[in-house]
Amino acid sequence: MRAPVVVVGGGHNGLICAAYLARAGIDTVLVEARDTVGGCASTVSDLGARFNICNCDHTMIRAMPVIDELELGEHGLRYLEAEAGFVNVFHDDSPPWASFHEIDRQLDSLAASYPSQVEGYRRYLEDAMPVAELVIAMARTKPSTSGMIGTALRRRASGAARLLDWSRRSADDVFSRYFDDWHVTMPVVSTGPTVWGVHPSWPGTGLAAAAFATRHLIKTGRPVGGSGALTDAIAASFAAAGGVVRAGSRVTRLLVAGGRVDGVELADGTRIEAAAVVAACDPHRVFVDWVGEAPAAARRLVRRWHDRPVHDGYESKIDAVLDQLPRYRFAEAIEAACPGVDVLEPHDRGLALAGGPGGGPRRPRGGPRRRPAHDAGERAVGPRRCHGPRRRGTRAQPRGAVHPLRARRRLAVVDRARPMARSLARDDRVHLPR
Repeated sequence: MRAPVVVVGGGHNGLICAAYLARAGIDTVLVEARDTVGGCASTVSDLGARFNICNCDHTMIRAMPVIDELELGEHGLRYLEAEAGFVNVFHDDSPPWASFHEIDRQLDSLAASYPSQVEGYRRYLEDAMPVAELVIAMARTKPSTSGMIGTALRRRASGAARLLDWSRRSADDVFSRYFDDWHVTMPVVSTGPTVWGVHPSWPGTGLAAAAFATRHLIKTGRPVGGSGALTDAIAASFAAAGGVVRAGSRVTRLLVAGGRVDGVELADGTRIEAAAVVAACDPHRVFVDWVGEAPAAARRLVRRWHDRPVHDGYESKIDAVLDQLPRYRFAEAIEAACPGVDVLEPHDRGLALAGGPGGGPRRPRGGPRRRPAHDAGERAVGPRRCHGPRRRGTRAQPRGAVHPLRARRRLAVVDRARPMARSLARDDRVHLPR
């Protein structure tokens, strides 16, 4: 088999790349090891319900031209926008607070729970908004050195200078200029440096501090039908442009001849020759597992990846199907602090809408209801049985394989966040770091 371009990896990055190539008139084959595309952005079926592999909160993708240029709306992508983007809940029973797109509502929320931090938040916004605006503008710029420099020069100098300064500092260092209470900064740390696998005190994590400002510029949305609705729409755009997907096709090595990559070989022995190969997947696997005798020009790069350790994944996740809707212990506090915001307890029609055009999540054996996780306090519901699809960075544990200490810790978090939640779980599955 031969194709002008082969894209390896059917996550959202590989899909976007492949779709742009196909829509530009280039015959493109996308190869994905799993049976379906979408990667960590997928929404999968299990336990008679639908679950997001990872987070369902989409922010930066909504600021990019991708949605319009790939016509994803015509391929079914729709977003829901919550009143409060995030509800920040803490293990020490400190007052929770909600994050809002509107700056005035954000300040009101902080004033109700952490009034001493409001003035710091105002000063933070004065400094951070130009940084966030520049980051978004650069993300929208076609990647080239001249393009990035031109974008920076067209923006306010203060934003460019501060972006450079923050990029060299740690998130802790940047935040310490504005806040002296970890309850305000931890929500960004937990979705920034923690997700990246680094400590917020490390130099180079400072741009995470722009997250609050970014959310005031871009409204967070959740795709109707789950996070996978995004990748499903991209895959549909790719197919409509003549692209070919080969799912369930694991690459085992790169074909190298004459000092250049000429294609890929699959686990079943199939060879796909190509003028160009795009690796939208784990670079460690590409350089360590797939390259045999590296071309002279690439040997230094390959050797560097051979020397890098393979780290565990960063995320543990529990999915569950519930018999009833739980009531969170922090609900009254949030509703009192943020008038007009209801925590949880959607009606049946809302649940059906969240399940997508197919009529909502299935409700086996009497109708248990699925609740998507919307904030840190909603992420865990007791691990009784552990199973599910494998993905990079996590492993699905065999039934009964959760370490007792880990299980007890998770159950303690569950009980604090929502009493009686474990008794509502009809079935569940657990993902742990590798």
